[in-house]
Amino acid sequence: MELLEKARQEGGPPTTKDDELNTFFKDLREESTKIVVPTDKTNAHRLVNITDYNRWVDNHLKEAAIKIKRADIVHLHQEAVTYAESLQTILNAGEYGYLMEGLKSKAIPEPQLLIKDHKEKINNEFPTRLVIPATNFAATFSKLGYLGIKKIFDENNINYAKYTITQASDLKSKLEKLKIKRNQGTIMSMDIVNMYPSCKLKLIKQAFRHYARNLPRRHKKTIEKCIEMI
Repeated sequence: MELLEKARQEGGPPTTKDDELNTFFKDLREESTKIVVPTDKTNAHRLVNITDYNRWVDNHLKEAAIKIKRADIVHLHQEAVTYAESLQTILNAGEYGYLMEGLKSKAIPEPQLLIKDHKEKINNEFPTRLVIPATNFAATFSKLGYLGIKKIFDENNINYAKYTITQASDLKSKLEKLKIKRNQGTIMSMDIVNMYPSCKLKLIKQAFRHYARNLPRRHKKTIEKCIEMI
C-alpha cells in the first residue's frame, strides 16, 4: 500500500488501474488464500484462489514443460560465453558490453500465468496460458541480432512492416476503409493455437533474406551474422 501511494505521488493523480490494484491489495490484506493474476489481453487483473492458481500452473507444466538438468544449463551458459567472445571483433564496445551483461546475470525467467478472460468460460473457469518471459541470460543475443537487422533495414528505407497488423484496432480501421458491406462479403475470424511455438526459424530466415535481397553484400553478411545470433 505504501508503494502504491508513493507511485501515485510521483506519477500524478490516480488512474482507474491504480484504483483496481488498490482494491485488490485491500482484499489480499483480508484474505490470505487469494492471489492477484494479470489477464491476457484485457489489461486487467483478477483475484483468484491460490489453490486454483496452483492447479492451473501444474496443468500447464504437466502438458508442456521439459525438465532440464542444472549441469546442462551450466554447459549452455559456458557455450554462450564462448560464442560471445568470438563476436568481440565485430561488435563495438557498447554492443559487446551489453551482450556480456546479460550473460553475467545468469538470469533464468520464471513462468507467468495469464487469465484469458476475453474467452468463453470452460467448466465455469476462464482458460489460462503460461508464458515464459524472454529474459534468460542468452536473450541479449536475440535482441542484439534483431536490432542489427532493424538498423540496416531502416537505414535503407526497407518497409518490412507493410503487412504487419499492429493490433486489433489497427485491423479494424483498415477494414472499415474498405467499405465492405454485409451482403457483399464474408469475414472469417481465426484464433491461432500456440502461435509463437508455431513460428519456425526457417520461415523467419526466409523473410529476412527476402527483404535483404537487394542490399549490398556487406549488409547481407551482417544480417546473416545477426540471424545466427537470433
